[in-house]
Amino acid sequence: MERCPRCYSTTGLSVASTEKRTVADVPEPLPHTVEEHVINVYSYSRWGADDLLPESVGTA
Repeated sequence: MERCPRCYSTTGLSVASTEKRTVADVPEPLPHTVEEHVINVYSYSRWGADDLLPESVGTA
C-alpha cells in the first residue's frame, strides 16, 4: 500500500505484519465415460473345443 486509505498520507506508513495465503485453483472434475464391452464365448462341438474365446481376447 502506498498511501493511507483514509487521509492518503504517505508519512508514518509501514508494514506491521505479513501473512501468507495459498489459493489452489482446482478445476471442475471431467465427466467420466462408462463403456460396456460384449465378448462372445463360442462353443464348437464338432472338434470338441468348448468355451472358445475370440482371437481379440488374449490368453494370459
